[in-house]
Amino acid sequence: MAALETAPGGVGGQHSRIDASALEPPQTVSVVIYLGHAHAQMPLVRFIREVLELEPEARAKALAKVRKLEQGLLAPLESLNPKTWCK
Repeated sequence: MAALETAPGGVGGQHSRIDASALEPPQTVSVVIYLGHAHAQMPLVRFIREVLELEPEARAKALAKVRKLEQGLLAPLESLNPKTWCK
């Protein structure tokens, strides 16, 4: 891990160290949607905006599919709650 350092006596008379990774631009989280042999990839923020702009009927259909996916593939939200682990 690279770091930028100043000599002793720098800021406030102390040795300073800045992690270079803190200076890198933030990473973008992308959503990838596959349909057959094709795919679309977009930043998460754009995907959220696209979903929010769907017509009400399409948004309801997408929500139903996500709920079905969540029930079939993902852990129920209750099992992710640490308060329920020790019961």
